[in-house]
Amino acid sequence: MRICTAVFFGSKCLVVGIKLSEIKAILLIPTKTRQLNAVLFGWKKGCEEMKNYHNNKQRSLFHQILYACNKQTNYSADKHSIKKTGSNKKGKVYSVGTKQNQVDTIRNFTNFMKQNHPNIKMVKDVKQEHVEDWYKFRSPRWSDSTCVRYQSEMRTITKQVRNTYYSCKDLDFGFKAKLPERESSHLESKRISMSKEDLEIIRETLKNSRSQAKIAIEVSARAGLRIREVCYLAPDKIEISQDGTACTIHIIKGPKGGSKGGRGRDIEIYKKDDIEYFSMLKEKTQRLGYMTVVNGVKPDSINKALDRTYQKIGANFAERMKQCKIHGTRKLFAKERLQYYLDKGMDKTEAENLVIIQDLGHDSRREKLLKCYLYGK
Repeated sequence: MRICTAVFFGSKCLVVGIKLSEIKAILLIPTKTRQLNAVLFGWKKGCEEMKNYHNNKQRSLFHQILYACNKQTNYSADKHSIKKTGSNKKGKVYSVGTKQNQVDTIRNFTNFMKQNHPNIKMVKDVKQEHVEDWYKFRSPRWSDSTCVRYQSEMRTITKQVRNTYYSCKDLDFGFKAKLPERESSHLESKRISMSKEDLEIIRETLKNSRSQAKIAIEVSARAGLRIREVCYLAPDKIEISQDGTACTIHIIKGPKGGSKGGRGRDIEIYKKDDIEYFSMLKEKTQRLGYMTVVNGVKPDSINKALDRTYQKIGANFAERMKQCKIHGTRKLFAKERLQYYLDKGMDKTEAENLVIIQDLGHDSRREKLLKCYLYGK
């Protein structure tokens, strides 16, 4: 074992007095003089750990955990063959949908930490009791399947953090908690759709607003997009025919489309006023140079703006909208689209499949989806 000094110059590190053949790993001991006395046991792991330590002093808690998630992401690998061999012990991520879910989990957790434990700045200082506090606080508003998913994802995130930061080798975010007791079925609340009257009230409230939530709820109601898909929709993905009588919304495949599972799809717009709205929206956003139709605003910001709008309308209205949020506009769109296909003489089963898979972007027809989107309250 050799003792050496590692000195930082900005973001660069100089390590002096080491024989590479004798180095196996590293343990960092910070001092007040911005010098680090290091006991070295491994060159590759050691230099990476020094770099991570220096960068994490500047990264937020969210970006520290996200960095670990990104390090363990590999879209090119075959996840099915890896699952069969049981070799995924580092929390590797192989699909766009899984990665998006993890990012949402990390953001949800770190937002809670920022509000309730602001003194925790480094990921190595996060304890299991912090994770359990977060779960107890959030879980009453989640469905049972969401509770199980978050528990599973936190166990995966533990593996990712352990395999990225040497100082976190004993970290454990994993836990198994009982599902919260509910006064009513969460599935029943998810079946609640936004009525046409509700939508008109929201439109009237947002009439003179400059918030991007005004555009988001219009796009979702007219094309049935998820909130993330709205936020990722670029103006050039709105296709208007030369005569202005037809419109197609292109949700591109992969992470840049914002779709669930990375699945792409094309949504045909049939109503005349909807075609005129998307034509106006495309022209306006391109003229202003926006990269997306909501000018890069994130889903969380849209949801918060809508929550404020619901509160402005009234407490009873806000409580009812809390059950469906902006997702209620997708259910309203689905019901109207189903009726459109049936009026055209289409077979009921064929029409249901077209709405669920093609228009809404789900991977298959399932009874729960039919009840949730087409035959709910």
